[in-house]
Amino acid sequence: MRLTHHQRRASMVWVALAVSFAMIAAACGGDGGDAEGKQDKKQDKEAAGRSAEPTAGRWKTWVVKSPTQFTVPPPPANGSAQLAAETKELQDAKAERNPETADIVRKWAGDGEPVSAPWVEMALEFVSAREKNPPNSSRAYALVSAAAHDAMVSAWHWKYEYNRKAPDVVDHLSAPGPDPSYPSEHATIAGATSRVLAYLFPERPALRLDEAAEQVADSRVWAGANWRSDVEAGLELGRKVGDEVIAHAKADGSDQMWDGKRPGGRPRYWAPPTGSVANPVEPLAGTWKTWVMTSGSQFRPGPPPVFGSPEFLAQAREIVEVKNNLTPDQQRKAKFWAGGQGTPLPAGVWNTVVLAYLRDKKPSEPQAERVMGLW
Repeated sequence: MRLTHHQRRASMVWVALAVSFAMIAAACGGDGGDAEGKQDKKQDKEAAGRSAEPTAGRWKTWVVKSPTQFTVPPPPANGSAQLAAETKELQDAKAERNPETADIVRKWAGDGEPVSAPWVEMALEFVSAREKNPPNSSRAYALVSAAAHDAMVSAWHWKYEYNRKAPDVVDHLSAPGPDPSYPSEHATIAGATSRVLAYLFPERPALRLDEAAEQVADSRVWAGANWRSDVEAGLELGRKVGDEVIAHAKADGSDQMWDGKRPGGRPRYWAPPTGSVANPVEPLAGTWKTWVMTSGSQFRPGPPPVFGSPEFLAQAREIVEVKNNLTPDQQRKAKFWAGGQGTPLPAGVWNTVVLAYLRDKKPSEPQAERVMGLW
């Protein structure tokens, strides 16, 4: 069968996607082995290969006014009673390590992938469980990634303001990064994204998301990678960033109610199938506040072919011809890209692809969050 221009283009995109999915499969493979000895050496080696980002705290943010909008107080002083107590906590946590705590550390560590990856994957899961709504899901992914990015930039400013070295009093289940440890980026991103997810998915218990953020903070102490004050400062900073992102979201126009009026008369395009009374999905999404464009109409395309015109009929015949001659491989691809009910929808597919790319390339932690924020 002769491929149309659209089919050839889709095939080329699918090849690129297949490569990305191969990366996902490779990244998901387990390495087994000792949960403490081999894992510690592996994570230390990976951390040594990552570069520090001393200027990331000066990057432009998406929502917060600047990386200094929320002040982080200084960490405990060397020789203080608080630091002595935090040192003992690390030593006690080391003595109490077990397979369960090691699994929790690995779950949230983000070694070799964006720190926000578990939270993005949570968003993918939540979207998949909902009724299909591509515009709303795209908005959700953007807000989660913007929160993670701004939390990261804010944390990096204060990291280099205080320049506190990560603890080295016990061996690490997850290696500290090459940047200063205060505040913890894991806790900061957890604080921000857990708040935003609770806002976006009110059907999910907010308490469980808050507990997950607390578990992230605990896991960094159990891993020996952060002091308790690192993660407490991170959670507090992240939650402030998350609240700021939520305030931004509440003002983006997505809460407008459709008046039920459809433009034009019949026969037109914007009408439910015969026998259906279904309403359009987010008909006002084109009016929502944009992130970079001046508005949704900045790059408005020309009108579609006039209903019943020769061009319209030619395109309709092409659709019927292609659909009636699909190969099994084409059917599989069409179903995948359709982003039907029970999937993370098109924007979620691309989030999965970029996560696989970052797992393969292993950029610095700030660069990884920058990519997710731009995506």
